[in-house]
Amino acid sequence: MLEAIRNRSKGPIAKFVLGLIIIPFAFTGVYSYFNAGGANVVATVNDSEIDIREFEQAYRAQQQNWGENFDRFFNTEERIQQFRMNVLQQLINQRLSSQAIQDMGVRASDEVLKQEILANPQFQGEDGAFDHDRYQLLVESAGYTVEQYQAARKADMSSQQFFTALADSNFTLDYELKQHQVLEGQTRDVAYVVIPKQRFMENIDYSSAEAQQEVQEYYTANQNRFRVPEKVAVEYVLVSKADYMDVEVNDDEVMAYYQDNIAAFEGTERRRVAHILVNIDSDADATDVQAAEAKINEAKAAITAGESFEAVVTKYSEDTLSADLGGDLDWIERDMMDAAFEEAAFALENVGNVSNVVRSEFGFHLIKLLDSESAEAKPLSAVRDEIVADLKRDIAEDNYLEAKDLLAERAFEYADSLAEASAAVSKDISKTALFDKQMGIGLSEELRTEMPFINAAFSDEVLIDELNSELIELSDDRAVVVRKLEHQEEGIRPLEEVTLMIQQALTNEKASDKTSETAAKAVQQLNEGFTLDMVVSGLDTVLADLQWSQQSALTRAGTEVDSTIRDHVFTMNIDSAIQSISLPSGDMAIVKLNAINRPMENSELASTHTDKFLQFHQQSELSGYLKYLDANASITRKLSNAELVQ
Repeated sequence: MLEAIRNRSKGPIAKFVLGLIIIPFAFTGVYSYFNAGGANVVATVNDSEIDIREFEQAYRAQQQNWGENFDRFFNTEERIQQFRMNVLQQLINQRLSSQAIQDMGVRASDEVLKQEILANPQFQGEDGAFDHDRYQLLVESAGYTVEQYQAARKADMSSQQFFTALADSNFTLDYELKQHQVLEGQTRDVAYVVIPKQRFMENIDYSSAEAQQEVQEYYTANQNRFRVPEKVAVEYVLVSKADYMDVEVNDDEVMAYYQDNIAAFEGTERRRVAHILVNIDSDADATDVQAAEAKINEAKAAITAGESFEAVVTKYSEDTLSADLGGDLDWIERDMMDAAFEEAAFALENVGNVSNVVRSEFGFHLIKLLDSESAEAKPLSAVRDEIVADLKRDIAEDNYLEAKDLLAERAFEYADSLAEASAAVSKDISKTALFDKQMGIGLSEELRTEMPFINAAFSDEVLIDELNSELIELSDDRAVVVRKLEHQEEGIRPLEEVTLMIQQALTNEKASDKTSETAAKAVQQLNEGFTLDMVVSGLDTVLADLQWSQQSALTRAGTEVDSTIRDHVFTMNIDSAIQSISLPSGDMAIVKLNAINRPMENSELASTHTDKFLQFHQQSELSGYLKYLDANASITRKLSNAELVQ
């Protein structure tokens, strides 16, 4: 079976469907491969934990994929919560598939991994050739070592190999394909006429006593529609750290800071190393480990005997990517590599030194020092701007904290006014319009989402006792005190304020009813044999210009007519009576199906339809497999932790 899977992992349809099901590691899933676990666990999958850091990384990646459209589509808490749950489910699917693939022993080869990395345009220079420095920079900038990235990509490629093969192994019977091709390629000739609702919205008069009574009755029956929430308007004094950033720093302060914090300006100690690696698989037994150790000792003996390190790399190293570069791993810093590897690399004192055999989580290594850089302090001139910025931030922080404490103190001491508090911190008193508690409508955009501000404005202390509020921390660098200006109780808007709104609602209802009635009458008469002209002559004069619109060879994806009309047409039989349908605009359409056209034989079109049909079935197959894994796994979802991402 595994051989069949490997042989069937290259089909174009399967690759298309794969993108709908599998989450590639890219720079997202790599994190999960090496950093699962931790106190903030959002889910466990068969005892394998997905932690909040992995969730956050996946959430941010998915959010970036949406770009500027994210805020437009996910504009309510319910939608955002659903988005979070979808991200979590994707991570669970990823973990389930990885576990299943590991259990089945499906693995991508080192050579396939090597070719994939070498061919990745992200890792190529301007000349189109693989650029090792660029490769390492991109990987490390994402927070991973080269070895971690390679291991994660290998796991990801194994997933792709399996699921692509699973999708590509799906089959469909010939008669199903032919039936689908006939239905998909079918076109229809249709006639339709649209009855615009707007025609019935004109010339509706509400001046009569009867019409005014109708407005009154609507108002009485729909009180909740005109309910006004409780509102309050406040004045406030706000202090922000940004207000105190405009400060001066002298040379003596800069020098003192530099001398007191000299360690912070030391460069990073780095080593450029090459290595020889003999892999040890995670499931290796004692015999495998002994064989690997014997091989690395043989490589060590060859170097001791005088053979060049580069030649020994070519002969013995199982790190196929670095082997082509003489084992060069480029520059490494502390906390980048496996602990044992790092300790040995930084213990090498002289360029050209080769370590003893080192065992890491990946296998046995021999490490050669190619170059080194010590951690020397940068000169003051190179870090002056950085120091000035730090000092300004520190001074601003101190001034802000002092102002915040003073604001709280004065607002409490002089609780019947904000004047003293305002003067104490040299900040103006600002005012809001009336706003409600639920939506914050009436507040500026800056404050509309600040629930601490809104809650304080509606507190008993402010509303009933008419005192200044306590200091409200809006963020780490913004604080405010509020005071009531005006309070408006919850109530019903008076009729005179909503009369026009009611008239518009009644007009819309009357027009909708009239449009539906007219369409129903017209359909009945048309089905009885009347011509459209005969029908129109008996309708309201505002519809005197109605006539059939003809559309031939309408396809299922056609844009020539309204999509609601098009979709309805493809539910009709050739013997169907003339029908009416409601359009999203509120208009009514009368539809008459004239002909159903079978598709002509077209090999290219048939191939397209076949691909679509297979994509649908293969997507269903893959989705079903993931649901099977989910149903048979032990999964605990802890959405409260997932909700930490905002």
